[in-house]
Amino acid sequence: ICSIVNPDTLGYCVLADVFIKTQPGLLREVAKKIAELPQVSYLVCATGDTDIIISVRAKNIEELSAFVTEEIGKTLGVLQTRTYLLPLVLKDNISWLPPHVAMQ
Repeated sequence: ICSIVNPDTLGYCVLADVFIKTQPGLLREVAKKIAELPQVSYLVCATGDTDIIISVRAKNIEELSAFVTEEIGKTLGVLQTRTYLLPLVLKDNISWLPPHVAMQ
């Protein structure tokens, strides 16, 4: 049994994705450091012009900005970040079902 907390009810109503470019050879090391941060709810390693994508929850824009610039931006091996605010979520991972279950 697992409980899922709605972050909005706890005041974490700002949701953003942050795309991170890392120094060559440091991808896994950077990803492991960032994955440990409690503000990060999701982390994947990607291909293309972005190395890591994270989802972040914050109480307000100022808190988000400080987290991205002070925590992520100052992490050894991070070269660049791009932050995208996500003002509308139509489907979240908690509502996902496998296709064979969703069609029943």
